Amino acid sequence: MPPLVNLTGRRFHRLVVIKRVDSGDKKPKWECKCDCGNTIITTGERLRIGETRSCGCLKLEGNNTKHGMATTRFHDIYRNMRTRCTNPNVPEYEYYGGRGITCDYTNFEDFMKDHYETYLIACKLYGEDQVTIERIDVNGNYTNGNITWIDRFDQQSNTRRNKWFKAISPTGEVYESNNQNEFARQHNLKQTRISDCLLGKNESHKGWTFKYI
Repeated sequence: MPPLVNLTGRRFHRLVVIKRVDSGDKKPKWECKCDCGNTIITTGERLRIGETRSCGCLKLEGNNTKHGMATTRFHDIYRNMRTRCTNPNVPEYEYYGGRGITCDYTNFEDFMKDHYETYLIACKLYGEDQVTIERIDVNGNYTNGNITWIDRFDQQSNTRRNKWFKAISPTGEVYESNNQNEFARQHNLKQTRISDCLLGKNESHKGWTFKYI
């Protein structure tokens, strides 16, 4: 008889294996947590061959979606990404679609194919509740090569780095920018020192002064 393979912590579609359950049966059974929050007990064989993919919620969703992800956080992220790029009635549109940011993904299945595996990896690193989508180039569009996953803390830091600010040079010239990293590169400055000035920790950096607009 082949040795038992420990499935604890492994993901099978919507299910993450929590622990082995001593059921007294010949076939080992495992307690799994579904992405929807419910738990289920099933055999390792059913998990491995894909016969059991959720707690049963996939069947319930089968009547209204073909991908079975309608109630997942991953689908919510996709929907919100599309909305802020295309719907002028939401507040976020001003900072995305309103300034020309577009989303290449008009089909959820394409987005899932390209990014679901990396999303799951990020969930293991940060915890699913903390994972958020981010553009590598903050001035670029939501395209396959410009999407990554980070935790909320990093996104909040990125947001601060991309707020509009006014910069006054040592000779009195006035600049406006919303990209601290790029501004620092262009003027031979350090982004961290610019941030310190904007947060009131320092008065100036190399004779430059900074203030949020």
